[in-house]
Amino acid sequence: MEMSLSEEALNIYTVYCQKGFAKSIYIKSQMAKCYDNLREGRECKQTFEYIRKLDPYNLDFMDIYSNVLFVLEEHVQLAILAQEACEIDKYKPESCCIIGNYYSLQNEHYKAVNYFKRALKLNPNYLQAWTLMGHEYMELKNSTSAIQSYTNAIDLNPKDYRAWYGLGQTYEILKLYSYSLYYYKQAYLLRPNDSRFIVAMGDVYAKLEKWDEAKRCFIKAYTVGDYEGSSLCKLAKVYEKLNEPINVAIAYDQFSEDQKILKSNSTLLTQELSQAYKYLANFYLKKMKLDNAYDAATKCLEFAETRQEAQSILSQIAQSRNALREQEQSAAGSSTNVDMEIGSNPVQNDDLASNNQMNQINRHVLSPSLIALDNSDNPNINDTNTSLNLTSNQHMSTEPVNQATSSSSEVPTNSNSTQIQQDSDSESEHFFSNFNIKKRPLN
Repeated sequence: MEMSLSEEALNIYTVYCQKGFAKSIYIKSQMAKCYDNLREGRECKQTFEYIRKLDPYNLDFMDIYSNVLFVLEEHVQLAILAQEACEIDKYKPESCCIIGNYYSLQNEHYKAVNYFKRALKLNPNYLQAWTLMGHEYMELKNSTSAIQSYTNAIDLNPKDYRAWYGLGQTYEILKLYSYSLYYYKQAYLLRPNDSRFIVAMGDVYAKLEKWDEAKRCFIKAYTVGDYEGSSLCKLAKVYEKLNEPINVAIAYDQFSEDQKILKSNSTLLTQELSQAYKYLANFYLKKMKLDNAYDAATKCLEFAETRQEAQSILSQIAQSRNALREQEQSAAGSSTNVDMEIGSNPVQNDDLASNNQMNQINRHVLSPSLIALDNSDNPNINDTNTSLNLTSNQHMSTEPVNQATSSSSEVPTNSNSTQIQQDSDSESEHFFSNFNIKKRPLN
């Protein structure tokens, strides 16, 4: 637990439970803490409920249980827990912390601060109260008090990643990005597989206009398992700044596929998803991939903010299809006239056959990549099956992201991403080429 190896600790405690300690409150509490560190809220909640059935009057580690209920937004259960804790022992620091979390969930931040202060009067070394009080001061826009609270928490325990992360957020709000980046790095060093800290560093790099560092952070966040699901859309915006439209399309396409699986209800992700479909519709339209453009534009109709633009894109798609249909009809009519003229003139027919043979010989001399580029200019010719295996940029040298290495196996992408890659030239860089995606499922 002290080494932040929660999965290994959880396996050891599971073995203890199998050996006859299944009803040990201490072991079950430690397992709940492991689940909390792994951000598996549902399992953590179930473990604490089992502990309360074993000993309803035990308040040890119940402050962690209140944090879990706060994150899960379980208003009713947190209210019940706060009432029972007050009835059992209202002068216990854990009880004050539980009540403070309850008022915080009700957006009564002043009352929450008062109860956290009461907990600190009972126990000045109560680490949980210092960190939570810093969060409340941030909600109240009191940056000075928030910094002081987080600093006190770090003085008590330098391994408290929540306090480091809180300091980073506070300085980012104050637009002191260099300080913010330092504190985010400290939190990252304590938990290198937590995507929140990597995404936060990427945001700061983007605000500093360090696009290459921001890009690597967002890629790293996705490879370790993006918990909030926002790394790909932020990566796409970075690629827009770098003027790499193909990689923007790949990022947005993968983001849309992930959202189909996760089905997130976040308002922010819903807005990002609408922008992703709008970009893909315009991108496919420029590439004359009319079927894919139609699918993306149809998805845009599901969002109010992109509905009007989607209707305009659909009308452009209809016009492009009509123009292609007219070209095919005119080409078919001209080819019929040419066949009739060739049949009436045998000399021209022989010359045309010899020219076709020369063209075939010259085409065999060309390299496959040039033939693919030659075919890509004609929308009526099917895309080749040639895939471009391109490596990603070299790793960050001075940033902490390098400390967690990723494997070099290819990441599977969907068919739309494959089509985008087939349309790209050899100088474009595909960021999915050498990363192994291990996304943690949301419970």
